[in-house]
Amino acid sequence: TIASLKKKVADLEKQIVQQKSVKFLSRLVLKKTVEKTKQMAPQSVKNIVQLSKKVTSSLKLKKKEYVIADTLKEIKQKYHQARYTFIYPSTVGWSAYHSRPHHLATLLAEKQNLFFFHTRMPFDGTQNSFAIKEILPRLYLVQHGIYEIYPKIFKNLVYYISWTPSYEKVRELKVPIIYDYIDELKVFYMYGHQMEEDHNWLVKNAHVVCASARNLLEQTQKVRPDCVYLPNAVMVKDFQIDQKNPPAIPHDMQAIVNEQKPIIGYFGALAKWVDYDLIVNLAQLRKDLNFVYIGPDYDKTMHAYHLDSYKNIHFLGKKEYKTLSHYIYHWDVAFIPFIINDITEATSPLKLFEYMAAQKPIVTTPMRECKQYQGVFVSDYKLNNPTFNAKSMSKTIDKALKKKDSAEYKKLLLSQALENDWSARIDVMLKTLELSLKNRSN
Repeated sequence: TIASLKKKVADLEKQIVQQKSVKFLSRLVLKKTVEKTKQMAPQSVKNIVQLSKKVTSSLKLKKKEYVIADTLKEIKQKYHQARYTFIYPSTVGWSAYHSRPHHLATLLAEKQNLFFFHTRMPFDGTQNSFAIKEILPRLYLVQHGIYEIYPKIFKNLVYYISWTPSYEKVRELKVPIIYDYIDELKVFYMYGHQMEEDHNWLVKNAHVVCASARNLLEQTQKVRPDCVYLPNAVMVKDFQIDQKNPPAIPHDMQAIVNEQKPIIGYFGALAKWVDYDLIVNLAQLRKDLNFVYIGPDYDKTMHAYHLDSYKNIHFLGKKEYKTLSHYIYHWDVAFIPFIINDITEATSPLKLFEYMAAQKPIVTTPMRECKQYQGVFVSDYKLNNPTFNAKSMSKTIDKALKKKDSAEYKKLLLSQALENDWSARIDVMLKTLELSLKNRSN
């Protein structure tokens, strides 16, 4: 067994990157393994096998670490003039569906920063446990969990955290943190006492704390008066259409368009914060309208309402971000039919600003973050009164439909979209970070 163990380590050593430090390590591990094996009883074959597996695992891990380190050093050399290096321990992939962290990563990279977007989801077509892929200049998708490597290679390192359990991965590293408080904690997966504790620590100690909604801001400023209000925004160019060359009608919209009824559309997650009672009552009340819903079936809550049984409700599923402008172009009104509660009152809807950039009349329930914009039509709302809410929403939609061809109204929407471009949000974040780093160094 000792001979076979020696052969196993030797074979592994051949596969490892040819560096003296790695060779030395594998010989050291082998030596310790042989010493331990000699101390065992001859019949302890099971222990020897387990020890062999540990040796194999240890060597493979070290191989990974050296390969990762070499790759990161090459990236550092390639982009040696990068301003900051951001690490994002994400819980999502870099899919065709873009959320706040995807936009922030893209813009930070555009503004001459390195950004490593970690994900547990395979992105290279395999189940590879380690991969680094550059998807835009200075923006890398990363699939590994060895965060302690970064401080050894990069200066001006910053961790961006938007989900508190991610803090566990960098807890022991003395690196500046930007904590982005983007939703009520109750919304998140794994919500509980530990999440509350981590949130409180991050609010008190992160170099920069951002809040995406005024309710979250006011709550946080009691502890961190310097918390920054950073609502969602929009990549305006992604929703601007060349009117001389408009997009073709998407195939799954063709039959809906052919009915020649006004189209009221929504894109975003279909989840518990959507007012399904309002949706159903509105569809029954306004059979002269078609309602289109685009987005992921986030938490399966929509199934109880049997939306597919209504002829004027069309759920088209999840679409690639780059195609959203093709869909909304063929809508008459864009709306946000959210329940009014603690969660939605602390929500900055990303879609609100994307609707603005698409220059479509906007109708929403009375969420605090929506009411502050002049171009938004806000319906009245009563808790647990879907009939009233549907009638109010119906009247508000009629008001919005009258504005769909108004050049003046479209100009207002575009102006508000430009005022809420992601680039401006990034500038605020970076200035706040620079000020914090300066103050803490004094």
